[in-house]
Amino acid sequence: MSPSSSGGIMWTCLMRALERSPHLTQCVRTFTVHIEWDRPPMSAIFSRICFFPFTHLTTLDFTFRGDFEDALAGLRQLVGLSTLVRARIACIFSDSDDFIHIWDPRSSMATIRHVELECWEPRAAVPQGAFLLPAKPPSPSRRCTW
Repeated sequence: MSPSSSGGIMWTCLMRALERSPHLTQCVRTFTVHIEWDRPPMSAIFSRICFFPFTHLTTLDFTFRGDFEDALAGLRQLVGLSTLVRARIACIFSDSDDFIHIWDPRSSMATIRHVELECWEPRAAVPQGAFLLPAKPPSPSRRCTW
């Protein structure tokens, strides 16, 4: 989903559909999220969606560019699901310590068997608060897969 107004409408429609029919979360096995915005209302909707009971979610593909603080609670909720087996997370952090906050030590992450992490810090030339994905993939030393 993108930062466009249609992306915001799609997130809102998804949230409303899950509110009306929460049993639909049982059908979700893979959740692919690509967020490129810096608007707190959309991040708040994303976080609300993440707290629905995704009882059968096994795969998460999460790419985020924006105000990470607003999305952190939602991401932690998804990563902490006991059904999750595979996770791919690509984020840009203004502070590398923010990466640690994704992982909640109280969650049951023991079921995750495959993790791919792509974490970038903002470019020095970019004004603070503006985040850009790199033009090329990160070097192997910045990308971890296990």
